Amino acid sequence: MEGENRPSELEYEYVSAMQKSIRRGMAEEAGRFFFAMAEGKWFYWALNRLKVVAHEDVGTADMQAAMFALRACDDAKDWYAKKNGAWRLAASNAILALARAKKSRQSDHFQAAMRGRNFHSVPEVPDWALDKHTRAGKAMGRGFDHFRDVGSKLENEAGPDPWRDEAFAVWESGVLDGPPPMPGQGALF
Repeated sequence: MEGENRPSELEYEYVSAMQKSIRRGMAEEAGRFFFAMAEGKWFYWALNRLKVVAHEDVGTADMQAAMFALRACDDAKDWYAKKNGAWRLAASNAILALARAKKSRQSDHFQAAMRGRNFHSVPEVPDWALDKHTRAGKAMGRGFDHFRDVGSKLENEAGPDPWRDEAFAVWESGVLDGPPPMPGQGALF
């Protein structure tokens, strides 16, 4: 908390109330708690909590709102440092976007579940991850064919990739390993 002293119990309650208000879609209440903190001596703490909310309570449920809020927080921080009162507009936009956004706490639940699993067992590297980019894959003789067919496999691919075959041909040729040709030197291959 840049340049701020240790908060009292009241500030902890305010930051908690701000976040819980955003979770419940209560923008006005969240705004009151935010500005009570920010216009006191807890600007950076309140603003950082808005960033946490963007990831912890919105995240992938409404990525546009989360990204907008994060950008607004960055603007608020920059403008606050320059003593430009427009920081209040940016902070307000972050609060409104987060309060109105679809919510999901999946990221917090995901990180806890994955970390918890690691306490019970160490993850094992699957065979399909051992390709030409790993020592084990190289030792198994896995090259471009294995990488093309197994290592570069995508689930939930956005659509057809018109350059995939051409890119693999270029990579396999090794032409990109050297310097690019200068204009007038002819074709690459």
